[in-house]
Amino acid sequence: MIIRSEHFCLGQDRTRIKDPRDGQRQTRTVDELLYRMYNDDPDERCEIQILADEVGMGKTFVALGAAYSVLAGMGPERTPESLRGCYRKVLIITPKNSALFEKWNREVGEFVKRCAFPQHRDLARRQFRSKRVERLDDFASACNLSKSARVIVTNFGLFYNTKFRNDDLKRRIVLGLLFRVWGNSFSKDARLRLLRGAPAGWPRNPNELLQLTEKDLKRLSIVPDELRLAIAQLYAREQRVGSGPILDLLETCKNIATPYVRNRDVLFRKVDQELIVVYRAICMSFIRRDFPLVIVDEAHNWKNGPSDGANGYRGFEKLIGRRTRTALLLTATPFQLRPDEILEILKISDSMAYSPTKEGRIRRKEALRTLRDQVVRPVLDNSSRASQNFLCAWSKLPAAVTRNTLSSIWDSPELITARQELDQEADFKGVVEPTRINRSPKERR
Repeated sequence: MIIRSEHFCLGQDRTRIKDPRDGQRQTRTVDELLYRMYNDDPDERCEIQILADEVGMGKTFVALGAAYSVLAGMGPERTPESLRGCYRKVLIITPKNSALFEKWNREVGEFVKRCAFPQHRDLARRQFRSKRVERLDDFASACNLSKSARVIVTNFGLFYNTKFRNDDLKRRIVLGLLFRVWGNSFSKDARLRLLRGAPAGWPRNPNELLQLTEKDLKRLSIVPDELRLAIAQLYAREQRVGSGPILDLLETCKNIATPYVRNRDVLFRKVDQELIVVYRAICMSFIRRDFPLVIVDEAHNWKNGPSDGANGYRGFEKLIGRRTRTALLLTATPFQLRPDEILEILKISDSMAYSPTKEGRIRRKEALRTLRDQVVRPVLDNSSRASQNFLCAWSKLPAAVTRNTLSSIWDSPELITARQELDQEADFKGVVEPTRINRSPKERR
């Protein structure tokens, strides 16, 4: 089980914390999140959590406290079984909002500065620093560089952005590497004819596509040798299954390179488009391991995501969801969400990885679905009905009812008992069983 690291204390942040009780509350929240997400007992574990607090209540630093503790708890000899095989990196995803994106990158450093104890601050600065990425190839590189920052901050744009920095250079290199992988499947004469339609600035000699300067190499997120190996592996896989973007591009190139074809410069635009598709597939192939923790800020943006694929959710599901062991969803607007929208957000768990084994993933997925349908759904439905009944009853109160009358009702034995029961339920640790939700008032006593 992962526990809160002793390298930091949220309460010593004098910039944010004015009341010591706020620091204590935030510390208890970190403890509770870690207890729920990383409990060694699967029956007490819930790998997806929603942290729902109003603006200014400290969600960001609570999430960073959990993230720091996860990374600190993944040493060579103490990584929990449920996190075996994961990157030793945490992923933070924000909406495509430059202010929020910059805030999270800044707050990682502020967390260390304000909360890390002096004797641990240098270590924390080295091990808990952020890397901002907005494009898929930069993301793939950040995941696999062992000396790169362990906190990767990105935004929803990662999942639908088709643009890359220096994309003209990268397309050229990918095509040059594909020529080598295709071999006799695409002849030298065909390559020469194809390049007659290539953009201005591209060499017309196929052998010159991979002639790179030092400046060119510095503009790449993934070095050519790694690209070549990834392309060869993808191509071999596509040949086995009989379909894929590399095979599609090969067919397109053959058609354009047919002798006497006109307007190759216009037709080459399709090659450009398909080269980007191939490059994205290559980048995705570099993300080979799971993340021990994925933090999603303003997760209410995905209240229609799992069903409609909105706000980049479909790309998240394909790229990150299936590589997520635990997810922490942050929202400052919980009371503006309908019960069905909260349940929709929780469906993110359907695409998560949970476990290093296939059997473990199947078992945990079913457990989380049961929790959502048999515990969370009834609670939300009951709460919604109770709120509606209360509003209806409140609207019918006669004007003659005084504050003293309401106070006496509030202090009645029945309501005191009800509040005590709610306190007990709130203090209950671990996963709530369906039988605990469906008890009658008599059984609760």
